[in-house]
Amino acid sequence: MDDLEQADQDDKILADVATFMHDKGVTLKCSMCDQTEAGWAVYAPYPYTPTIPFGNKKGTLVIGDVVPTLSARCRNCGFIRMFDMEVFEEWRANRDAA
Repeated sequence: MDDLEQADQDDKILADVATFMHDKGVTLKCSMCDQTEAGWAVYAPYPYTPTIPFGNKKGTLVIGDVVPTLSARCRNCGFIRMFDMEVFEEWRANRDAA
């Protein structure tokens, strides 16, 4: 895939993210700084997906056991919101099946 094809794919994914957040009623207001005007930077979830690692009862990270996330950063204060990627993928699959 060349750079132009990758950019087109990224644009489609980011458009899907915006539609997902709208459909789910996600507010644009940052819960940390209350800004709405600065907007959100969304980390394109592919090919690299931000994850939350799991640990065991001893506090040791469990290798390979993670929750893939859809992440967005407030452009004003830098607060990062994370959404479970499984919910996003489910939404996409249901939307595409309709």
